[in-house]
Amino acid sequence: MNAPPVAVKVSCLLVNYFSAKHMAQALQSVLQQQLANTQFQISLDVVVVDNSCNAQEAARLHDLVQRLQYEVSSANSERPHVQVLANPQNTGFGEGNNLAFKHCQGSLVMLLNPDARMQPNCLLELTSAMLMNGKLGACCPMQYWDHSHPWHLPPAWLPTGIGTWAITKAHQSTYIAQRLSNASRNLALQSWRGIGLTPQRAISGGAMMLRRSAVETGLFDTGYFMYFEDSDLCLRLKQQGWQLGLVPQAGLVHAWRHAAGKVDMMEASKAHYFESHFNGRGQWQRRLENAQTCNALDNPLNARLAALEGDGFQLPVPAEWQTDWLLEASPSPLFTPSAGYFGTGSQAMISKELLMRMSFQAEGSGAWQPAYVRLGPGHKTRQPLQVFKLNLN
Repeated sequence: MNAPPVAVKVSCLLVNYFSAKHMAQALQSVLQQQLANTQFQISLDVVVVDNSCNAQEAARLHDLVQRLQYEVSSANSERPHVQVLANPQNTGFGEGNNLAFKHCQGSLVMLLNPDARMQPNCLLELTSAMLMNGKLGACCPMQYWDHSHPWHLPPAWLPTGIGTWAITKAHQSTYIAQRLSNASRNLALQSWRGIGLTPQRAISGGAMMLRRSAVETGLFDTGYFMYFEDSDLCLRLKQQGWQLGLVPQAGLVHAWRHAAGKVDMMEASKAHYFESHFNGRGQWQRRLENAQTCNALDNPLNARLAALEGDGFQLPVPAEWQTDWLLEASPSPLFTPSAGYFGTGSQAMISKELLMRMSFQAEGSGAWQPAYVRLGPGHKTRQPLQVFKLNLN
């Protein structure tokens, strides 16, 4: 006689800031999750923290939660448990999740951005991975950039002191730029083409499942308002001996978009992160100070200027790559990081809509920042690949 499924409590945490429209789709994907298989039975609770501090937004959020709960309970004859907590002030992404964490019950905790939508098996696959590997402190699904799922979003990159120095040097030397960019591409390929649980250096806080026992002493550092709080958490988890992994069978669509307003917040959080973990430790700062006396190259990967034609940018694929190629797109001239699309055939193309989502208008300029595209084989390579710099204005 087969053993009954193992019961496990999973909590899903979301932080809202004037994003009720996106939140509706994110919550719907949570409430429509498959919660059982032959091995595990999930009991799900959901906690939403509203950082908007706005009566109209709070009313919109309350109405959408009530509607979604009714729709799901009508379909499944089981009313999901959803808490909505109104934060009296906007304390940021990290503190919003900390508040939600204090009110959830799960032994496993899923952090989810409002602009993300989980595929129906996502929670179950992540839960299975966590319960099958007791050394796993956190894991994540495969993230896609669009609903048709050809575009993979990059794996998270763990910032380090020596890594910051290497990126600075890469902007000053075509040789170093090529080596660093290839290393980033190969690391992404390892995740994008992984079959089983794939080790990760870091995981994005926008789609992360955590083991409660790994973060019982605290979730996010309160010194971060937004950005780098997930890097800080991943570094602490690794220092405590926990493993991080990507579960390819679990899928999620993240409608990521760049924005000028992110830049200043990212720089402030980056400064706090390096002050907390790396400043005064090792020789990287002296190396960085020396490197900063040198001028950066305008075009470290020798990108060729190109223009959009119609609704996107199209490239012919060399015959030797037509059975398996990888098209990458990035806001960075070094492709650190980049989104990737695997394909076959004689033509590769990215839409203007996706290119515009990775660009932004710098404050005061009114001009859109360029995007970078390159095409290569769908496997690791050391050969230099032609890069195209696209004018989006």
